[in-house]
Amino acid sequence: MKNATDNTKTQDLESILQPGVTANDAFNELVVYRVESYLRDLEGVRGLPLYEMITQAAERPLLEWAMQRTNGNQRAAATLLGINRNTLRKKLVMHGFPASGL
Repeated sequence: MKNATDNTKTQDLESILQPGVTANDAFNELVVYRVESYLRDLEGVRGLPLYEMITQAAERPLLEWAMQRTNGNQRAAATLLGINRNTLRKKLVMHGFPASGL
């Protein structure tokens, strides 16, 4: 059974995905929506490394997507992401991916 909070979340997301809204604008709105939702879930806790937490949360699925799209080829994934292969490798290790990628 949906509660009032679920209905509000659905309405908020539906307002982001309106016809005529560019993909870039929708993505920006979605990021802001998720950050605000995350902050509500933290119930007023202050002093957290918010930027680092959100960046890392978004980075992992992006790395996974790039590695899957390139069939585990780190050089190709780095090129796709526009970063150096060594930087990609460091980020893969930091996020706990196997040493060989995916």
